[in-house]
Amino acid sequence: MHKNYPNSNPERLRSFGRRKTHGLSDIQEEQLALTLDQIGVPQNIDLTSWIDDKKQSYHGIGLEIGFGDGEHFVARAKEFPDIFWIGCEPFINGIVKVADPYQSGEIPNIALHADDARMILDHLPDQCLSRAAILYPDPWHKNKHHKRRIVNPYLIKTLNRICMPNAMVQIASDIPNYINWTLDHFKKEVGFKLISDTPEKRQEAFSTWPGTKYEKKAIREGRTPQYLTYIKI
Repeated sequence: MHKNYPNSNPERLRSFGRRKTHGLSDIQEEQLALTLDQIGVPQNIDLTSWIDDKKQSYHGIGLEIGFGDGEHFVARAKEFPDIFWIGCEPFINGIVKVADPYQSGEIPNIALHADDARMILDHLPDQCLSRAAILYPDPWHKNKHHKRRIVNPYLIKTLNRICMPNAMVQIASDIPNYINWTLDHFKKEVGFKLISDTPEKRQEAFSTWPGTKYEKKAIREGRTPQYLTYIKI
């Protein structure tokens, strides 16, 4: 279904787990194929030209890496119709859930990449994003698997390049170790200012936060979500 972009690195360690939980119905398969054909992030073309074209119609470009079931991605696309949103999600069942509101006309301002976000990040132009979000990424708990975490020096350096001044980067996790990992790695990259700079602020959900299914599960199981907001300087 998906081709590599020019010069993308297929040897990168996978930063996510499963691709789907159950088989799709024939209707879902058809809807998935139709939606990706209509609004899939273009492959094997200059994404700079594609982004420039979107800027003619929208006031900003947003990116969500790993949108899961799409609750936040869909909510933000509705809340900010003047922003063009790119959603990256390798979990096929999540893509199907976003396809439905797109096909019904609720969120025309989106594009989808149904694979590893890193396949397109290197091909986005400098200072093109006004917002970015990484919500409840796979924690990869074991120390030997930390190298698979999506928040890493490569990602932060890439965000530094593709975010415009004053762009907002939001990250949420219910794993304290992952929050500390994220804080430590962002400290090493000049270019971002932490807004949620106290433990108290980090327990305050983002403005107009819709919540997610995974977040509700974490709270039921006694874990406390934390929310990090960075501003590109």
